[in-house]
Amino acid sequence: MIMDTEALKKFGLNNNEIKVYLALLQEGESTASKIALKAGLHRRTSYDTLDALMEHGLVKFSIKERKKYFEAVPPTALLDITKEKEEAIKSIIPELEQLYKESTENTKAQIFLGIKSIKKIFDDVLNYKSYSTLGAGESLRTALGPYFLLFQKQKNELGIKSRVLMAEKFRKKDVATKTIGEVRFSEDYEAPTTTMIYGNKVAIIMTDTPMAIVIDSDKIAKSFQNYFEMLWSAAKE
Repeated sequence: MIMDTEALKKFGLNNNEIKVYLALLQEGESTASKIALKAGLHRRTSYDTLDALMEHGLVKFSIKERKKYFEAVPPTALLDITKEKEEAIKSIIPELEQLYKESTENTKAQIFLGIKSIKKIFDDVLNYKSYSTLGAGESLRTALGPYFLLFQKQKNELGIKSRVLMAEKFRKKDVATKTIGEVRFSEDYEAPTTTMIYGNKVAIIMTDTPMAIVIDSDKIAKSFQNYFEMLWSAAKE
């Protein structure tokens, strides 16, 4: 009978192991010499292969009159062993996934030039449930023009939560009074840029140029968010 041995290769057996295993199934309990002859292998190779098959759990042996006899386990053991391997792999999948996530996480950065491009960042923010902003100033309000009020309206309609921290001097300016969401002020904090944290992204916006850098990284976003929380807790309403 000619057998397609591809399935046994996928199980993890090499050519010699397949030959010896099939020979054992055909011959039943046999000595290494007899198996070597049946499989067409050198006796030493046959011994090494039998050892490998025992490690796979497919062969067992017994000793009779000081002689070692080998025997194949029932073919259904292939299914049992496969199931055991599958269960073993399933148990460590969470750890493997974490290793994969850590090794494949790439920090992506994009540069946006011009006010039209910067507005696209605000459009992107509308896809998230919340965001935090550091250093929003009147220059941002001026640069965005009518779009600033449109953005506030859209985020309000979408139920997006926002927390905005800005310098105390902007308390009575449009950038503060027209902002929908929580706003706090700090005497100590003022920056030449506006930093928005949303999802895994951090957008650093410069209105003088105008340009922005958007960094897509879970670790960096968490770092900025932690910094924001520290400043937020010390700021005034």
